[in-house]
Amino acid sequence: MIIYAPECEPQFESFGIEIPIRNNRSQRVVEELQSRFPQISEQIVFRVKRSDFTVFNRRDLRYAHDRDYVRALVDGDPTEAIMAAYELVDQAGNFQRYNPSKAQRELHELRDLMIAHASVTLLGAYIALEEDFCFFLGGGMHHAMSFGGRGFCLVHDVVITLKKMIADFHLRTAWIIDLDAHKGDGSAQILKGESERIKTLSIHMKNGWPLNEGDASSPWREPSFLDIEMDEGQEHLYNDRLKMGLAELDRRSKHRPGLAVVLAGQDPYELDELPSSSPMKLTRAQLLERDLLVYETLKKQGIPQLWLLAGGYGEHAYEIPLQFLSHLIECGAIPKSHEA
Repeated sequence: MIIYAPECEPQFESFGIEIPIRNNRSQRVVEELQSRFPQISEQIVFRVKRSDFTVFNRRDLRYAHDRDYVRALVDGDPTEAIMAAYELVDQAGNFQRYNPSKAQRELHELRDLMIAHASVTLLGAYIALEEDFCFFLGGGMHHAMSFGGRGFCLVHDVVITLKKMIADFHLRTAWIIDLDAHKGDGSAQILKGESERIKTLSIHMKNGWPLNEGDASSPWREPSFLDIEMDEGQEHLYNDRLKMGLAELDRRSKHRPGLAVVLAGQDPYELDELPSSSPMKLTRAQLLERDLLVYETLKKQGIPQLWLLAGGYGEHAYEIPLQFLSHLIECGAIPKSHEA
């Protein structure tokens, strides 16, 4: 099943936030799929409404975030927390990536929207366990730290989802497979010491953000369970190294996970428009190979899989999930109708 949640789309431009996440990224994927496959049913592309799921509450947020951050985010005005997460003020105290004169909505409204958006990840996990595969056209906020939002990520939807399912729904173990161009630093920091239950593989740029900030003790340098660092010019090695990493992740796991969450970042794409992603330039063909490699590996192992968008910036970001989902539909892995 493919989940599309238009009521929970961030619409950053409406808040005056000028980061290159296109408001219609998910919408373009859905419209293109419906154009290519007119017979695709509503049971396959599920258009989620706010009434279809329960929004994370304070207790849920505490699965990933400390008491002080949850209090700052939930109690009173969350503007300061939002400005920090989306890096809207530079070191000199000036606005960056933020133009209040263009805002149509108050910045504090973004909190409720993003917590609702994060909550759809939990719905996707339920569906993945029932149907073995689910792609939520959103989520993957892997830079959020226990102590605050960071890197355009306000709350860590993936950690909240997995810890909640372990605590409340008897999920024993899980994998996070992070394909974003940037290291999954929030996942590593929050899950430090918890690899018996949740293991994270992160394949990412060796240099650049977030690894070019701070020193060796900085929380964003906390190692993942398995890190695969890619240097500039190593794109031709990417999928071979990913394949070896997936095999090592399996070898080092005592138990087969009950769920794998895949952060299918589009920012390694050579046409991505975020400057900090520029050292990694994978082609569309390489990214399709990447996604099919992960999908087939998990499928062969019988591991339910939840896919999330994660990072992807600019006019071409939608092309990567579109080609993957189109391929799955064309080969029958996702049926065109519920009866198929």
